[in-house]
Amino acid sequence: MAVTKAYETGKPDSLVVVIPSLVRKITGIRKGERLAVKVDSQGRVIYERIGSSTYVRVLPKLPASEEAEL
Repeated sequence: MAVTKAYETGKPDSLVVVIPSLVRKITGIRKGERLAVKVDSQGRVIYERIGSSTYVRVLPKLPASEEAEL
């Protein structure tokens, strides 16, 4: 499991959530990419790409040290 933190930006009603590097590598999310934000019935926050095809990126097995960070 990766852990992140929400940071307040200039406006009092906005937060920035950092996507950890390892999660970005696994998902292929890049700087500037647009994401839709949803909340499911269990209160989980879900981010989905906007305007790009959905795909699954297959990566080689992570070393145990990096897998533990997720």
